Amino acid sequence: MSAYYSSETTIKNKLSASRINMYGDKDRDGELDPETLTQALIYAKQQILMRLEARFGAQCDDWTDVTVPDALRNLSDDLTIYYLATGANAVNEIVKLNYEIAIDVLNEMRDGLLSLPGVSDYESGTEIVTANSESIYSAEADEDASTAYDDDI
Repeated sequence: MSAYYSSETTIKNKLSASRINMYGDKDRDGELDPETLTQALIYAKQQILMRLEARFGAQCDDWTDVTVPDALRNLSDDLTIYYLATGANAVNEIVKLNYEIAIDVLNEMRDGLLSLPGVSDYESGTEIVTANSESIYSAEADEDASTAYDDDI
């Protein structure tokens, strides 16, 4: 497995120092344990790959915590935090809600209900990008969309 989608920095940007110690400092030395963090990062990436690799293909494995689309990095952070919190038996309502939202969003991406801006859909080869908050679709996607309601006419 290549690089992770989250990093220690992205996790520390979302959690207070006391939460980091509560969730990931198993040996109580005041620092996030590297092994614990690594296991959480692996868990988050696996959750994402299990849902999205079939749709987005090998490009998923090329992403790192720097190059992964922001939407996935944020979801990965929430999954990583959830893993850390469950290991410490310290899941609160916010951590649980963020986890559930992350899983729901990933499932909707997997099922084609949500797109991932700037990422090619492996199955159709259609690239969907976002520019200035407007979606731009390839000609193939436009053609598909224009005939989607033909049966209803």
